[in-house]
Amino acid sequence: MNHAPHPHLVADEIIQAIANSSSVENGGTPLRVTVGKDSKEYSKQKKELSDRDFHELLEKKLLK
Repeated sequence: MNHAPHPHLVADEIIQAIANSSSVENGGTPLRVTVGKDSKEYSKQKKELSDRDFHELLEKKLLK
């Protein structure tokens, strides 16, 4: 994945999510953490598209 965020950025986001989840108001540790513009967009599209359409989109975008 040529456009993947740097592993340090991903690790920092995960650590921040865990630290923020310690308060009762935040509802616990999130199941997923999106890092980077692409992952946020793909997460949104995954909710809107069928599984087949989403996988086709990923193949076109990520496996060029």
